[in-house]
Amino acid sequence: MRGAKGRNFEEVINTFFAESRERLDDMEASLLELEKNSSDEESLNSVFRAAHTIKGSAGMFGFDDIGNFAHAVENLLGDIRSKKLKYDSGIGALLLECHDFLLKIVNFFDENRQAKIDKQMLEEAVLLRDKMGRYQKRKEHPVAGGGAAGKEAEEEAHRLAGITVDNTGA
Repeated sequence: MRGAKGRNFEEVINTFFAESRERLDDMEASLLELEKNSSDEESLNSVFRAAHTIKGSAGMFGFDDIGNFAHAVENLLGDIRSKKLKYDSGIGALLLECHDFLLKIVNFFDENRQAKIDKQMLEEAVLLRDKMGRYQKRKEHPVAGGGAAGKEAEEEAHRLAGITVDNTGA
């Protein structure tokens, strides 16, 4: 029975990754529609639903790095939907970058189920979170540097990015 349970869970996880990629395809198509018509609320809602669904599903299966980043994207989209922010070409470009990063980490965890993202991916997540924060007029994230202060700044950057990094160098 244990083997059957493991296979069934593996199938569910595979479905999560396949459906996440489908939601990301929907997100990209809607973002491209928003490039043509920035006031298209249905496309904006579609992008929000994709981020929201990925966030929730990732959390349910323990893929916190995916869920945390999708949550940050969802927050930015929520500010746009509530008219706290105006959708413009800069936000559109940022959301396309966020889409690409979400696709990258979905594919990464699909191939490496138990892994943690590496430093390069962490830096990309921090940069994107920084950009989102600037749009939301929030305090920018600290930049990691050297020494004790640099270590604290790096830990703060990890916390703000909502990402767990693999520091083993592997």
